[in-house]
Amino acid sequence: MDRAIYEHHLNVSQVVTPVAQKKRVMAGERQDAIKEEITKLLGAGYIREVQYPRWLTNVVMVRKANGKWRMCVDFRSLNQACPKDAYPLPRIDVVVDRTVGYEVMSFLDAFSGYHQIWMAREDEEKTAFITDYGTYCYRVMPFGLKNAGATYQRMIDGVFKNQRGRNLEAYVDDILVKSRTLTEHLDDLRETLGTLRRYNLKLNPAKCTFGAASGKFLGYLVSVRGIEANPDKIAAILNMPPPRRRQKRSKNWRDGSTVWADLSQKLVTGVPLSFDVCATVSLGRQVRSCVHRIEKVSNLGPDVGGTEGRRGLIPLPGSIRYCSLSSTLRQREGSSTPYLLYQSHTPGH
Repeated sequence: MDRAIYEHHLNVSQVVTPVAQKKRVMAGERQDAIKEEITKLLGAGYIREVQYPRWLTNVVMVRKANGKWRMCVDFRSLNQACPKDAYPLPRIDVVVDRTVGYEVMSFLDAFSGYHQIWMAREDEEKTAFITDYGTYCYRVMPFGLKNAGATYQRMIDGVFKNQRGRNLEAYVDDILVKSRTLTEHLDDLRETLGTLRRYNLKLNPAKCTFGAASGKFLGYLVSVRGIEANPDKIAAILNMPPPRRRQKRSKNWRDGSTVWADLSQKLVTGVPLSFDVCATVSLGRQVRSCVHRIEKVSNLGPDVGGTEGRRGLIPLPGSIRYCSLSSTLRQREGSSTPYLLYQSHTPGH
């Protein structure tokens, strides 16, 4: 991105003494990963060599889930010398709620997001770090700086100011293009890609999905049907075995009451939800059967959890006790709400 449009500045306090760390010793495997990363960053023009830096820090190697190493820079001393940028990040729940009801969506991911913004030239040497292969500083905004997220969100808000909330939602480097029809989606994509090209922003094609009916966005599964829990995020809880000891069962009954009341409240808001989370409470075979029957009724159609002024099913708060589970489902018809379903189960009976 052009420096004249956005660049990252470090507002370092003038009363703080610069900190220069001594080089830490790294093992052989980590050294190979550092050398590989330095070569890649130099080739891309993201870093440059520096002499006599006043601020100097070490790198920290973190193992990824795939077994490879990620090189991070320890900016803690520099971050402590900088005040916090109060620019607000969007509320994730509001952003996700705005995706409900759209038939076609495209999920975009910025390539090396933060590295697409230049560091201010006078602040480049403050990002200096030391390795066995030399001392370098960043020419682009690195990961780990205190206010990097705020700077990137400010850039995204400025670039997409005419699209956010209309046909696009964005949270830092996660971008979602949404449309009611496929024809509209082609026009929306053309507008979005034109904006990215105009500001010279790059996408990561390996992480982009175009023209999908549903997809993962900010930790949720979004589609025209509504918002559902991401199976990858709750897999460990869904596969949790039921408790076998009495003390463990009593704790899960108390947790179940909290989850059940929370689900009832969320349904009344009018956003269709997935109720797989009910399975996260180890309630026993009979009680889980009751819950799944209520799930089946609750997922009959778009009227479930109807908003104000529409007919809709209203799940009333149920109760979970040590010896039983019960719930009530009613349907809104004007001012009256007749009962549709009452479920009650006692474990072991």
